Amino acid sequence: MQYLESRPQFPLSKSIHSFWQLEDNASSNPECNSVPPDGCVEIIFNLAEPFRRFQSNHKIELQPSAIFVGQMKSATRIQPTGRISLLGIRFQPHGASRFIDVPMNECCDQILSLDSIWNSVASEFEERIHVAMSFSERARVAESMLMKLMRHQSNERIEIAVEMIHHSASVDRVAYQLGISSRQLVRDFQKEVGLTPKFLARIVRFQRIFQAIQYAPDDCWASIAIDCGYYDQAHLIRDFQEFAGETPSTFLLEQHELTDRFTGRT
Repeated sequence: MQYLESRPQFPLSKSIHSFWQLEDNASSNPECNSVPPDGCVEIIFNLAEPFRRFQSNHKIELQPSAIFVGQMKSATRIQPTGRISLLGIRFQPHGASRFIDVPMNECCDQILSLDSIWNSVASEFEERIHVAMSFSERARVAESMLMKLMRHQSNERIEIAVEMIHHSASVDRVAYQLGISSRQLVRDFQKEVGLTPKFLARIVRFQRIFQAIQYAPDDCWASIAIDCGYYDQAHLIRDFQEFAGETPSTFLLEQHELTDRFTGRT
């Protein structure tokens, strides 16, 4: 499996975390992968065989070739059907709101075809990505298209709030620092991030687990819980089950490279 990633130039860097490409040969026994939420909205172009998505109502769908992935609150289960060739745009938590008119909370927990977001522009975007011959060329195409689609300046207040939450500041502290009420902060977050500040903070804390386990002894969950900001091991396990759909030990035993790439863990 080959994974490539690059960062956009300013001013796109204020809204977009990275462009990424994932490629792999077809497998005779493709595995189902659980992709937990990471606090980011993404656009993904599929240049090869489609992915299956296993929905919570037990239905299985083939995903469109270009999708808009809103903020997710729980794991998404997907499975490749053949060769993998993907080009992704990973937005900053607040970044996608600069490029579409729909409030981000209306896209929460949804995976939509890109043309439902951008209509005919989506077809042009997808066609240009398919024609490009390399990752660097596809990234340049994405930068060019996104510069045309950028609708307004970034909300610096929300940028600051997201940064503070990534540094473990409480919601009340963030609101006080910005000089607004907690209620106003929640409204702004739902519109531009798609989640409440507290929910984003939970996802940020949950994502710290994957870095912490690289440096902790096997199954030392009590220590990992404290290091990641949890009150105790029970709270960590409860969050893990909510976001990943299973216990930490089971999830980590089953995980494969595809899951790490989809959530930006390289």
